[in-house]
Amino acid sequence: MKQREVALNQRQDELNRRKQDVGQQQQRVDNEKKLQIKQQDLEKMQGRSEMRLEELSGLSSEEAKKRLIESLKDQAKT
Repeated sequence: MKQREVALNQRQDELNRRKQDVGQQQQRVDNEKKLQIKQQDLEKMQGRSEMRLEELSGLSSEEAKKRLIESLKDQAKT
């Protein structure tokens, strides 16, 4: 009888550990989902910011890059 009680207690402990592991894994999954959503939000915000800068400057990002490179080349020559 005592042996059976010990075995049941061990089984209960193992089940509790597994339950805790599953809870931790679920928490990690939830955190990763939240991070993915935040990353998507940041990418959208960056895209909107770039579009707004292009509107304000009157230059596309490619044109702005070309002008910056030309300016840096001119500065390097002097």
